[in-house]
Amino acid sequence: MSPHFFYIFFAERVGVCGIFDIFVTWISDEIDSQKFIFYIQLK
Repeated sequence: MSPHFFYIFFAERVGVCGIFDIFVTWISDEIDSQKFIFYIQLK
């Protein structure tokens, strides 16, 4: 699953506000974001 597809898939369930909150959290903690990206790539 490509990252772009995942974002669309996720946005449809969480909503734009939820995506924005996650994005801000992602930016504020790059270490966690790298772990999250790695986890997605394992699937």
